[in-house]
Amino acid sequence: MRSRVVIVCVGGFWAGIALFELLPQTLLYLFVLGILGGVFLFVGFVRKNNLCTVGFLLITITIASSFGYARMYFANTLPDQSLETFVGKSIFLDGKIATEPVIGSRTQKIVLDADMVILNDASTTVSARVIVFVPPHPPLSYGGHVRVLGTLERPEAFADEETGRVFNYPAYLKKEGIFYTLSYAKVTDIGCREGCRQPMSVKAGLFLLRRTFVEGLSRAVGEPYAGLAAGVVFGIDGAISEDLEEVFRKIGLSHILVASGYNITLVAKAILRTFARAPPWVSRTCASLGIVGFVLMTGASSATVRAGIMALVALLGEALVRRYDITRALFLAGWGMTLVNPNLLLHDPSFQLSFAATWGLCTVAPPIQKMFVAKGPAGGGQARLFGSELLSATIGTQIAVLPLILFYAGGTSPYSLLANILALPVVPFLMITSIITGVFGLVVPILGVVSGGAVTLVGWYVIKVADVFSRLPGSFVQITFVTPLVCAMLYVGVVWLAKVLERKAPPGIPAGRGDPVL
Repeated sequence: MRSRVVIVCVGGFWAGIALFELLPQTLLYLFVLGILGGVFLFVGFVRKNNLCTVGFLLITITIASSFGYARMYFANTLPDQSLETFVGKSIFLDGKIATEPVIGSRTQKIVLDADMVILNDASTTVSARVIVFVPPHPPLSYGGHVRVLGTLERPEAFADEETGRVFNYPAYLKKEGIFYTLSYAKVTDIGCREGCRQPMSVKAGLFLLRRTFVEGLSRAVGEPYAGLAAGVVFGIDGAISEDLEEVFRKIGLSHILVASGYNITLVAKAILRTFARAPPWVSRTCASLGIVGFVLMTGASSATVRAGIMALVALLGEALVRRYDITRALFLAGWGMTLVNPNLLLHDPSFQLSFAATWGLCTVAPPIQKMFVAKGPAGGGQARLFGSELLSATIGTQIAVLPLILFYAGGTSPYSLLANILALPVVPFLMITSIITGVFGLVVPILGVVSGGAVTLVGWYVIKVADVFSRLPGSFVQITFVTPLVCAMLYVGVVWLAKVLERKAPPGIPAGRGDPVL
């Protein structure tokens, strides 16, 4: 019952955020929603005998929607007007690198917290976040101070060359508070102005640790396997070539290059086992710090933040001796993230796909798994078929993310399910051996080369699976009619399908017991 209340409240909150995008952005609708909620609530108290479940849902959804609408209204920030006058002009921009740069083959993307603009030897103090594209060399790092030269522009929506799907790039950047870009820029100075030097922050130290680990991995393993391993462990953008990344995307395997719940589970379990002999509060505290550190080390992407929150909720529930409800934890984590940044809900594909996949794991997959049972002789009971847990989890997540894949990619691969079934079983082994190889590559290089052989072998297999299926006829089917409305209607069908599967699942057969879904 509590899970349903949480889902209704969070759903109403998200409906308010969506309503803000659909309707004219005025406070009138906020007031209307609030008044309707108050009317429903008053009627409910006055006529208690007639207050049915539908009435309670209307009250809850309406009030929650008003809060969601209000949160979105006050989060609708405007760009720094001090930079507006420089749009279209070639300027020098000073600032601090706000995130770990994404280094590609031709460019290096940095997010710059700009504090000064220089034009015609006249400097202007500003406070704005700008995406800057500079050459890949010299490689830059988080926390560094740079001066770049380029033409300031507003981001524009663009269409995919193959599918024609238009991507709302300005809205995507807006969720990070970014309203300007500086393309084809040049780095003219690397360093720090007088008085701006500060001690290394925790986040900068974690990024340094990640870079050091990746260097150790690269010493022991050649490309593209080192890049694949770095992507699997830390979800590093640009770790593999653009062509290989396109192959993974085309066949539906790009999600293995994103750090998510399984990575968080490994970190938590490793720390808990390391401190198994310590008092419970010590092991849980260390595990919590490790989870937060790993989330920061991966760049705090939506997928890892969501998984990190769910893991912290699980540890808190264990400390308070409370039952861990996966669905409730998922919706609370999603609500917390959208409360802080409501633009994530509609403009962050990573958040949407991560949430949908986890929902599929904890809602769609269990009834499917119950269907994979083998009946023994009369009175002999039932046994779960080998591999049923992996197969049901893969099918459940594929069903849950399919509408979003169709919307963003403009199509899907008919071989995606089979490719995932073949590749996913070896990903945990690839992740573990990559971590071991990265450590050995720094400490004992000869052992790193030995363990790196396993990384190369497994990496070759994963890449081969993606490559073989991507070369088959009809490996990608374009479906261009999926609009936001169609996507929402498809999810109504997915929820209905989940309910049907739940009703038709054989009773009395427990699903597989694994680690909590994160």
